[in-house]
Amino acid sequence: INPEKIVWIPNGININLFKPLPEDERNKVKEELGFEKDEFIVLYVGRIMKGKGILKLPEIIEKLVNNYNTQRIKFFIVGDGEDKERLIKMLRKKRLLDYVKFSEGYITDIHQLVRYYNTGDILIHLNINPKFEGSPNVILEAQACGLPVIGFDIPGVQDSIVNGKTGFLVKRKDYESYIKKIYILYS
Repeated sequence: INPEKIVWIPNGININLFKPLPEDERNKVKEELGFEKDEFIVLYVGRIMKGKGILKLPEIIEKLVNNYNTQRIKFFIVGDGEDKERLIKMLRKKRLLDYVKFSEGYITDIHQLVRYYNTGDILIHLNINPKFEGSPNVILEAQACGLPVIGFDIPGVQDSIVNGKTGFLVKRKDYESYIKKIYILYS
């Protein structure tokens, strides 16, 4: 194929659906989910499986709450997967379950997903494996809802985050810098 005939078309989302909700509606959704309106919500949306990097979350939360002044921080995990029980065990062992809420399984209602995005203050994307994921739509959906995103500087993710503007790109496996970026957005 002639290279001049090839055009790259990036992923797209429906920005008429994925958009910020008014503050009063955001607070209502937070309240329905058991969050207080002044809590800072770190959102994860995706399958709960090792390949997505989610099993690093207990270590991230532990360092945040032990090393930084983050009394009002909470984590909202939206999704389900084969490692959910494993993640819950890890959080329980570290006595961190009070910092985390989980959605009810997989989300099939797109309008509910939009509401969940709007509870968050930031989205974290924890995948470090460029072979595991292409261009993640969750990043675009979160950004369309007004959330900054923290992700690792890997192909696909780096196409969706403008470092320092729409979120932060962190060097692959640099969890200390990742935690610092969460704290920067928290404070």
